[in-house]
Amino acid sequence: MSRKLQVVILGVVVLVVLCVGVLMHGKSNREALRRFKAELRAKGEKLTFAEFTGPLSTNAEEVASRQIFETNNFSYGG
Repeated sequence: MSRKLQVVILGVVVLVVLCVGVLMHGKSNREALRRFKAELRAKGEKLTFAEFTGPLSTNAEEVASRQIFETNNFSYGG
């Protein structure tokens, strides 16, 4: 085998090993994050925006006041 071919094969092997290492490391990080989130949920922590806000009100007056404060616009419709 020529010297160039040996270097190319060695480079490919090193690249494959590095790719496998990165994939394995990413998998362990995702698993650690999943365990951490499960632990927080078991303690009762809220992790999403929907959990913090809860359901929106259907009370018409509250909806109207919320729209006024969000936009600072008053409608003078007739």
